[in-house]
Amino acid sequence: MISESPILVTGTARSGVSMIGGVIRLCGAWGGRMENITDYDGRGSFENGEIRESIVKPLLRGIHADPTGQRPLPSIRECNRIAGKVAFTWRRRLEKIIVCQGYQGEPIFYVSPQSCLIWPIWAKAFPRARWIIVRRKDEDIISACMKTGYMTGYKDRIGWAQWLEFHKQRFSEMIDANLNIFQIWPQRMIRGKIGELRELIEQLELSWDDARVEDFIAPILWKGGIFEVTD
Repeated sequence: MISESPILVTGTARSGVSMIGGVIRLCGAWGGRMENITDYDGRGSFENGEIRESIVKPLLRGIHADPTGQRPLPSIRECNRIAGKVAFTWRRRLEKIIVCQGYQGEPIFYVSPQSCLIWPIWAKAFPRARWIIVRRKDEDIISACMKTGYMTGYKDRIGWAQWLEFHKQRFSEMIDANLNIFQIWPQRMIRGKIGELRELIEQLELSWDDARVEDFIAPILWKGGIFEVTD
């Protein structure tokens, strides 16, 4: 059996989900085998590729949604309808993958922007999961999507704004469902304000290390002006 309360890191693409996943890993959580895929910061995406390819993407395709989480987006009504039917199999398949990858009882984390889009299924499979929703200012997310080569689902700001609102509606539903949620805004760290991140790590009962965390996040925050300075 794997942990009853995995850490699920999610949020819209281009909001800093991978960066927070990297910090979670650095502080002692275990994510299994993560593919050597680099995100905008030149570091790993910290997503377990086998879980994504063998569990998440097939489900999204099965409900006629884009497996990359762009367009079309999954019907939340359909997710609610099938959650009870697929949750047991979903959990067992994930457990099998994690165990085969060498799990030895550590806190587990999984990083994926798509998790919030199908949250009822994750919540049914893991009712005690600890959710981290990574947030970023709307305009910054939209601008980042329009500048990112693999974000091809929409052609203009109106389309990406609608895509963003879909995600924000999912966040509201998750809060209303009383899931165990932490929300974090990486932009606030640009001026060294990492107290919120440290508090999150401590609440997750992981091991905080000032020097290592700062060394990890500083190049990401500053490289190419990825995050605009904000209070």
